[in-house]
Amino acid sequence: IIDHLMIRHDRLIDLTKIGRGEFGEVLVGSVLECDMPAALVGKNHQTHQKENGSTTAISSADENEIQAQQRINILVKSLSKIKDETFFIEFRRQIDLYRAVESPNVVKLLALSFEKDHHFIVLEHSRELKAYLIDHPDTPTQQLVKFCSQITKGLNAIANSKLTHR
Repeated sequence: IIDHLMIRHDRLIDLTKIGRGEFGEVLVGSVLECDMPAALVGKNHQTHQKENGSTTAISSADENEIQAQQRINILVKSLSKIKDETFFIEFRRQIDLYRAVESPNVVKLLALSFEKDHHFIVLEHSRELKAYLIDHPDTPTQQLVKFCSQITKGLNAIANSKLTHR
């Protein structure tokens, strides 16, 4: 299916279920930048350090050399069970939708994982606006207007791509 976007399921770190979506579980976690598909490194994602500011150390092909790698926060949409061909076609349609829109205000497709029982769409993930607003109830009006502008720009990019978000 889109080989240059593929990532192995076991490279996804600290996956935690946050809910259920149309196709299955929705999870959050991270992936080391070095494990990202080569076509995306430095292009379609923002790199984030862990909240405590540290990075994660991993060993390279040369065991004597250890490189600090930043983690990329991810949101994972899973396909729990392929009920029928129509269900899988809809999952693929969603992949195509994420690939079609190029905007800094729309979540980006980072990778795909299709192994045995694991079918995942891996998306960029940052702090959710709702959580931010709950934690910062005194957010200045000027900042709220900026958030609205970003949302509008994202929806405009989707509309200009002739796509419908439901």
